[in-house]
Amino acid sequence: MLKSLLHHIFLVALPIILAIGSITLMPWAAQASPPTINYQNASGSTQLFMDNSNPSQPGTMEYQTKLPNETWFGEITPTKTTQQNGTVTIYGTFRDSPGNSLNNEIFCTGNVIATQHFATDRSLLDINWTVTGGKDCTEVGTQFGLKLSEVMP
Repeated sequence: MLKSLLHHIFLVALPIILAIGSITLMPWAAQASPPTINYQNASGSTQLFMDNSNPSQPGTMEYQTKLPNETWFGEITPTKTTQQNGTVTIYGTFRDSPGNSLNNEIFCTGNVIATQHFATDRSLLDINWTVTGGKDCTEVGTQFGLKLSEVMP
């Protein structure tokens, strides 16, 4: 009889314990930080961080490029996103400057087109910058392109 009673308690109590546990865990899961994809080029001189919490409309992207004599920091603001056959194309604008602040006296601005492809084990990003203006920007009219791949842990 004791064995039957314990078995009955186990069958009744276990679902209640599991239900309480899942209710307790749900608020914790909802507070998780948005996923960010970290990309870099083959040499590691450029890194780009993309907010991917809403894959259909990526958030602001930040990047940094280390050149021989200086490091440039930049920000990309997506303005339009299209999706076709598993490829996401992101159109946007950028602003970057030497140093570690976008509030520098020297800065460049322009347009960006980034194409995100999904390989079997990571995400790839082909990105092209077209420099159209800025303050004391010596690169106006120049286009830059990089192939970046997702950094895996």
